[in-house]
Amino acid sequence: MPERRKVFAFSENYYRSRSFFITNKADFSPIHAVDANRLVIGVQQNTLQQRLVENDFHYQHAKILTYTSYSEIVAALKKGTINVMLTEGLPGYALLKSPEGRELMIAGNYPSIDASLTDACIAVHLDNRSLIPLINEALIQLQANGVYQRLLMRYFPDMNY
Repeated sequence: MPERRKVFAFSENYYRSRSFFITNKADFSPIHAVDANRLVIGVQQNTLQQRLVENDFHYQHAKILTYTSYSEIVAALKKGTINVMLTEGLPGYALLKSPEGRELMIAGNYPSIDASLTDACIAVHLDNRSLIPLINEALIQLQANGVYQRLLMRYFPDMNY
């Protein structure tokens, strides 16, 4: 996001996590913009997911509800206030693996997204941009010595990198 680059400097990316839809209804799989008129989509405020659905689903007549916290979105989905939520990959997979998410299911990946928007990087304030080469070198070392891969497999086995 160009506006973030005005305030932060970023490391090289160290993983990629895709946004996807979660629902509690088996007939909502997979989600596409052509389905928009039957969707009430929940997203967290001020996130990439909010921007995506507002750009791609609003004009297709989907109803979009924003929430201040992730737990509010999940509660709205379980209550039936929304019939689908758009989530970033890591919290989405964590939710689906939790007891709270046992009744929920994936309703498809986000249909069109710039791959660069799925790259995760470490951000530092521009005043500290001199840290970026050190962070990048640390990431390279963690990958080269196998620590990165062991951490991924232990804590993030569903992550795409």
